[in-house]
Amino acid sequence: MPLHRAEVTPAPKAAPLPETPVIIAAIPKDALVMDNTQMKLGTTRFLNGSWRVSVDVKDPITGKPPSLRYQIQNNKGIARVVHGDNVVCRAEIFSGLHQTGELMN
Repeated sequence: MPLHRAEVTPAPKAAPLPETPVIIAAIPKDALVMDNTQMKLGTTRFLNGSWRVSVDVKDPITGKPPSLRYQIQNNKGIARVVHGDNVVCRAEIFSGLHQTGELMN
């Protein structure tokens, strides 16, 4: 069996991609925004108040989306879900921050 000398061929270098500037979109005025200072302090004061959540899901019977409302004060509050046929569900909720800065709700 004859042996041949191996040849090493370098891998072709990929051309660098041109850098594209990062575009930061304007934050809507009604968006829920957490300031980095609040994250450092571990506070969820920015959640205080009444909030309404819009979901892109519809009740298969009524064809209406459920209504979600939150009322939070000092890390405690109530979540309320109203389905299209006026079925109301309520639950007590709490909020806080993990040490990683991740919001627990």
